Amino acid sequence: MSQTQASVLRTAGRGGVAVLGAKVFFIFSGLAQQTILPRVIGLAGYGALARVLALASILNNVVVASSTQGVSRAVARAIGAETRAFLRTLRVHVPLAFVLAAGFALSSPWIAAWEGAPHIVRPLQLMAIVALFYGLYAPIIGLLNGRGQFSRQATLDITFAILRTCGLIGLGWLFVREGSSGVLGSTAGFACAAACIVPIAAWFARVPGTAAPELVPATER
Repeated sequence: MSQTQASVLRTAGRGGVAVLGAKVFFIFSGLAQQTILPRVIGLAGYGALARVLALASILNNVVVASSTQGVSRAVARAIGAETRAFLRTLRVHVPLAFVLAAGFALSSPWIAAWEGAPHIVRPLQLMAIVALFYGLYAPIIGLLNGRGQFSRQATLDITFAILRTCGLIGLGWLFVREGSSGVLGSTAGFACAAACIVPIAAWFARVPGTAAPELVPATER
């Protein structure tokens, strides 16, 4: 085995461990949310929030999985022209993100009525913002995945998990403190986290038009 092949294998191994670590962190952040949120926004508020997140996750999971996998495959196949391939995929995924988010926002009153929970209309509409930014964030993760830059991917996922947890709990607490809806506050915090992670991810992945420091060795491909 050549030194280059050995280096590639070591890098892939480290990247796999990093992605696994990010998934473990994601699980623990979810457990922290489940433990803290009922105390912050109340059991009734947490129940309503869980319903909102469950409904929104149907769309979000489809957007994230399809965008990440589709962009990753396109980038991985375009050896030497990864950036060009990534920009071509954005012509599809960015308009689609706007269309799906708008559709979810417009259908929120009907979804809430179908659930028999008219009080979750506004939180659902805020989750449409999350769906939009997920649709912009997932292609960037696909770019990193297609390049084989798994450590960068894991770092971004951990960063987003932290931002989301802080947003859900922090704004939920703040809204309750001000006498407003904790559910609305938590979903607003989620939307803020999703909005923040997109420019961070673009900078970190060195998407054209941004710049990022070399935090990961160039051999991680």
